[in-house]
Amino acid sequence: MDIQRATAGSASSDDSGEVNHARFRELELAAEAGDPAAMALLAKCYSQGVGTPQDDAKATHWLERSADSGDANAMMTLAWRHAFGSGAEQSQAAAVPWYLRAAEAGHPDGMYWFAWCCAQGAGRDPDPELAREWYERAANAGCIAAFSELGRIYEEGIGVPVDQDMARVWCRRAASAGDGSAIMFLGELNERGMASGEDLEALFRGYMSFAEGGDANYMNHVAHCCARGQGVVANEGEATKWFRRSAEAGHPSAMLRLAQRYRDGLGVERDDDAATRWTVLAAEAENPDAMLELARLHELGLGVPRSRQLAMQWRLKARAAQVVRWWNRVTGKEWSWPGLPAPLPVSNSGASQVSVVRG
Repeated sequence: MDIQRATAGSASSDDSGEVNHARFRELELAAEAGDPAAMALLAKCYSQGVGTPQDDAKATHWLERSADSGDANAMMTLAWRHAFGSGAEQSQAAAVPWYLRAAEAGHPDGMYWFAWCCAQGAGRDPDPELAREWYERAANAGCIAAFSELGRIYEEGIGVPVDQDMARVWCRRAASAGDGSAIMFLGELNERGMASGEDLEALFRGYMSFAEGGDANYMNHVAHCCARGQGVVANEGEATKWFRRSAEAGHPSAMLRLAQRYRDGLGVERDDDAATRWTVLAAEAENPDAMLELARLHELGLGVPRSRQLAMQWRLKARAAQVVRWWNRVTGKEWSWPGLPAPLPVSNSGASQVSVVRG
């Protein structure tokens, strides 16, 4: 039930602009009569000052009444109020019993946070074995964060013997569900050529979870997986579709990949004009490879005016962008001196000793 609807209902504001309290009184009577849902809504009203003056003490009172009636969400709200000092004195020790009650009532977040308290010794003595038990319950209840925690527990042998196979199983589940740290871990394994087929399938599902949410970078990852057949059956049409979505969302590398596909007719009907258009957009988005490709097109007059001068300008821009990228990689510092070009790379070993001293 929506708070505003529950407290205001069909009642309108009076001439002074204040909310009519008739509906609030109805909610209060229902709560006093023992309606758990009304208790939870009444607590929100007092917490947010909807239909009544804001009152943390009364909000806590009705949350406790709702929790005592078995409302696991109210239990979690009470736990968080204590854990973060929101409307109550901040105390992890006071939060722990409410986490446990919510966990025992079947709330996945309660299971996770009680496990976290056991693992960290937050508000209670640390207990790695109990932490693992509740993390597993939370994971089986669908809590994504618990997947990643269990992977770390088995990888590091926290309260259990080290088990890399189990660690990888939980890591794959976490990545498949969209856990960013697990996706990064499997991505690094893939880059090092150490990812198994199951790892790649989990990695692809993780990429998809973000790509479908509109993330241009992950759309680009999905496109590469479709093109290479990594974690999914290779499909050039699907690869092109995802490169296009990523490019349209502003990803420079995807723009260049899409241009190349239009030029080669890979997963799409060949279209030199579209290839040139996307190459220009990628170059203007500061992609060095696209700049070099646009320089080549100007040199040959393919889809753009033939001009050695423009070709040279794009090559110089590409070189400058590549040098800045090199500088950032080997020094770990952003090149941030406007008007001054980054130095030419000499060797990685020498560049790694560079320290920028600014007055």
